[in-house]
Amino acid sequence: MFSRLRSHLRPPTFQDLRQLYTARLLHYSLLVGILLTSGLSLIIPYINMPSPAFSLTLSLVTLGLLLISFFLLHTGHLQAAAILAVGSNLAAFAFGGFLHGIETPDSMGILLSIILGGILLSPRGIIVLGIFSLLIIWSIILVSTQSLSTALPYVGFYTPIFLMSTFGLALYRRGLDTILNELQINQHALQKRNTELDSLRQNLESQVKERTRQLSTQSALMEHILNVSHRLSQSHSTEELLKTAVNLIHQEFGVYHIGVYLPASSGEYVVLQAASGTGAQKLIAQGYRLKVGSTGLVGAVAANHQARIALNTGADPLFINLPELPAARSEAALPLVRSGRFLGVLDIQSDQPDTFGEESLAILQHLADQIAAALENARLYAEGQQALRRAERAYAEISARSWREYAQRVPWRGFRTALGEIVPVQKEADEGIPPEASHAVRSGQVYTEGNTAILPIRVRQQTIASLRLRKASRAAWGEEELRLMQAVSDQVAQALESARLYQESQERASREELLSTSTARMRATLDLESILQTAVRELRSALGLSEAEIRLGAPPEAQKTSTAPQKIQET
Repeated sequence: MFSRLRSHLRPPTFQDLRQLYTARLLHYSLLVGILLTSGLSLIIPYINMPSPAFSLTLSLVTLGLLLISFFLLHTGHLQAAAILAVGSNLAAFAFGGFLHGIETPDSMGILLSIILGGILLSPRGIIVLGIFSLLIIWSIILVSTQSLSTALPYVGFYTPIFLMSTFGLALYRRGLDTILNELQINQHALQKRNTELDSLRQNLESQVKERTRQLSTQSALMEHILNVSHRLSQSHSTEELLKTAVNLIHQEFGVYHIGVYLPASSGEYVVLQAASGTGAQKLIAQGYRLKVGSTGLVGAVAANHQARIALNTGADPLFINLPELPAARSEAALPLVRSGRFLGVLDIQSDQPDTFGEESLAILQHLADQIAAALENARLYAEGQQALRRAERAYAEISARSWREYAQRVPWRGFRTALGEIVPVQKEADEGIPPEASHAVRSGQVYTEGNTAILPIRVRQQTIASLRLRKASRAAWGEEELRLMQAVSDQVAQALESARLYQESQERASREELLSTSTARMRATLDLESILQTAVRELRSALGLSEAEIRLGAPPEAQKTSTAPQKIQET
């Protein structure tokens, strides 16, 4: 109840600024009028005044009119409430003036009604109210004085006051309305700007949220790509790399299908080499391949090396519906290109439509570039390993040939020590090594028999010598002892190879020095015969030859009609 009472005691609200201003003034004016009229109605029976019954009736009628006006105001009828409030006030003071005469305060109450109308009514309504009030005051003057000569002074007094008040309040009301109109226009403009700003703010907030979501998605994708790239960089085998790539992409991105197609040797087809999922494994087992330039998104990408997407596989004519992959709804095919070289196609399929947009396509292309780089690195690594193995085999063959030549040059087979004495092993001496021991040593294995152990001495996977050890006791060789002896054998092999390389470098340097000296001696003279003689002599001496010869002219088969060539021989 109190809340309802408080709601009625609050002034009503209007959208129009002038109506709001008028409603507030009228609300509080009516409240004051209702309180004053109620109080006057209560004290009229107890005060000495003429015609108390008529005064009480007039007060109660006025109170009723004020209450009706208050009700109209709070039901939204502002104009009717204002007219009724001003009219009831004017009627009350007019009746009082007619009853009590012109010299009573009721006459000035009529002026108060004009002032109240100036606040609540429009300029035109104020002028009408002023003219009507002036007619009422003239009527009261005539009724009170009952003679024209007596009424003229009152008319001359009240008329200017009423006219000045009426037109002054009308001008004031016009100016107030103008100010309120401007305020209302400015308020509407401000509200419009606020609405636009609020709409702009909401639009910016939505854009920021969307951009934040996109950046978060892209950041997550880039994090997945970095993880995949890091794992791929640790793979050197192409087969292992492809399996790792499809499994990681399937785990990190959660897509339906991942496939990597590599070009066939003929270049006419691309063949599915690695994929995720059971259905895709069946395709690999079947040797699934696509013709370049004519079959599916993968074939088109293999032909023009440009990424392609199918947002809805059912509406894309290039999409191939495979029974092994029935849930595919969108597809992205990306070329694997490195330094202008086409390496294959990365095929990604999702079980949701419209999965791949322009931004995600750019990020997935970056992923494809990382896979292409890993494939190229794996290829280069494999080629490097093959080249290294070829070089190692070639160097091992050179080393083995050098050791064979060295073994042929020296007059002994090796050295043996027994009882502290070191003696050479002659070439014609019996080796005393069983055939199975020889086979084991040549293949790089250790051979043991009783207290005897034969270990290979190997350089670059080639056996260049053998180490035979025999214990003084009949105890067999243990594993720890054999590991120790194998380590000693490896050290001996390194020392022998280093010594051989050093000896070869010394021999090469000596030969180069002899050749340099011989060349200098040949260039010491300008006589042709002396140069030829010096040449055969120095060549025979420097190279340790048994005979050296230089013949001038072409061989007899090529120069049959020429004169006999000159022969210079050093023996």
